[in-house]
Amino acid sequence: MNPGTSKSTTNINESYELIERIGKGSFGEVFKGKEKNTGEIVAIKIIDLEHSEDEIDDIQKEILLLQQCESPYVIKYIGSLIDQTDLWIIMEYLAVGSAMDLVGMIKPGPMDEQFAAVILREVLNGLLYLHSEAANILIGSQFQVKLADFGVAGQICERQQKRQTFVGTPFWMSPEVITAQNTDGYDEKADIWSLGITAIELVKGEPPHANKHAMRVLQMIPQMEAPILQDENGITFSKSIKEFVSLCLNKNPVSVNLIG
Repeated sequence: MNPGTSKSTTNINESYELIERIGKGSFGEVFKGKEKNTGEIVAIKIIDLEHSEDEIDDIQKEILLLQQCESPYVIKYIGSLIDQTDLWIIMEYLAVGSAMDLVGMIKPGPMDEQFAAVILREVLNGLLYLHSEAANILIGSQFQVKLADFGVAGQICERQQKRQTFVGTPFWMSPEVITAQNTDGYDEKADIWSLGITAIELVKGEPPHANKHAMRVLQMIPQMEAPILQDENGITFSKSIKEFVSLCLNKNPVSVNLIG
């Protein structure tokens, strides 16, 4: 493979040291690592190209996109290296981890609404820059919030066109993403639905339908009314976050105008 944006090295282990695995996506594993010359801590996504032949185009798109992104709300791309059949994508490391990791550090269960609002605001800033498909929300040691995609490569490419590929995690997928194969497709407005589901997840501790099988959820989302954020179990949510969720979870994405 020739990703076009990576460089080869005869011994990649001379440059980087793997410390621990921190995640796994459909195209590879993500490790916490260290650049040996500088001691800089980085995130390293390792993809076995021999087992990813059908996804090489998407992997190339991810690298190209990461190179082009220059935003404080998007994870920083450092470079990429090839070691035999493995592609190493080097990115900024965010120490806290995901937003849900942060919830677990502070206390078990839902996140305080005011804290969730700060994260959602930063995610909107990232979406304004990217207009991407739903991404992971990562948090640094100084509590900076950034978007990163460690799952489906290439899903944030061609963002001005309607896509007809089936990508995403069922609980967060919008109706138009689920039905994209049989309709006119979907565009970046589908991200707003995913953001609304994320808002519910942050303040309630889980997304809607979390107790149901993922395949059942795929059937339910296009057919059922959009989820709403309701007071329950002694927890009362503010009018503002209820309205925010309602605007995000609109089954007519044309009318959603949260990111321009």
